[in-house]
Amino acid sequence: MVVIARTLHDMSRNIPMDLARQYEIAKLMKLSFRSSCLLYHTQRKRLPDNTTSQSPEDFFPAGTDPTKKPSSPAPA
Repeated sequence: MVVIARTLHDMSRNIPMDLARQYEIAKLMKLSFRSSCLLYHTQRKRLPDNTTSQSPEDFFPAGTDPTKKPSSPAPA
């Protein structure tokens, strides 16, 4: 990541780069993008496959209003 930051800094100052350095930067950026996508997909919560058989009560217990914030406990 330091290499990418240094390269972006050099690009902002119009310092020319050789082709090998451009290739390495492209490789690092692609790898970084792939790892961030993988992280997003593995941490994302997924619904079960059979969502049609579930009712709202599975997510919100009966008698609760999902639009209201939970009430805070009384101060001690």
